[in-house]
Amino acid sequence: MHAAVGLDLASAACPNCKLLLVQADDETFDSMAAAVDQAVAQGANAVAVMWGVPEYEGQAAQAAHFAHPKVAITAPSGAGFNTTGRQFLPAAYANVVAVGGTELYRDPSTARGWNESAWMSTGSGCSLYELRPSWQRQGACGSRRTVADVSAVASDKTPIRIYSGATSGWGGVSGVPVAAAFIAGVHGLAGTDSATPAAKRLYSGSRYLFDITAGANGACNGSNLCAAVRGYDGPTGVGTPNGAGAF
Repeated sequence: MHAAVGLDLASAACPNCKLLLVQADDETFDSMAAAVDQAVAQGANAVAVMWGVPEYEGQAAQAAHFAHPKVAITAPSGAGFNTTGRQFLPAAYANVVAVGGTELYRDPSTARGWNESAWMSTGSGCSLYELRPSWQRQGACGSRRTVADVSAVASDKTPIRIYSGATSGWGGVSGVPVAAAFIAGVHGLAGTDSATPAAKRLYSGSRYLFDITAGANGACNGSNLCAAVRGYDGPTGVGTPNGAGAF
């Protein structure tokens, strides 16, 4: 279900993009990493990874599968504020765009017409093993990578609405994997032929994003690791898409 909705969301973001579904042979990290390589080999310039596994010692050996020049690779940030230091892979890899989740409500009282806040079940925190990339400011994680980079609607309270022939009716699909698919579609719309890593472009183009300043995904004494604040924060990264300028 998530894979089908992910394709629909990528298409919604980039209607003229050519979409390709690549499935791994099995659920091992090796096979799923190989599927990313296969997608790139077949010409993908944006890849949505819709799964995640906890960080582990030796994860650097797989990092190259998720660092393809001129290809934007997005992945879900995880589930909840992580206090153990083990973030989700591949989102924790520095060259992957780690995608968090938000709640998105219509709000005619605002200039935007919408109200958006950090989703309580989105993932964030400090990587246990990955170093902070140069484009990410040093904060509460010190020399370590902070998750996430960017975000999109993912809450089960404001789900993606789909019509299913199997159930003959409307239903809702939520979760950060579908947000990762949508963000990959935005990258596809913007074009990813730049030599600048996709994640780095987001930080330099934050003026083209909606800055999310409400909501939290845990208790961390007001730290931006779990609370949405002005500027960068863990749950929503540098913000949510306001067009494709930042991508």
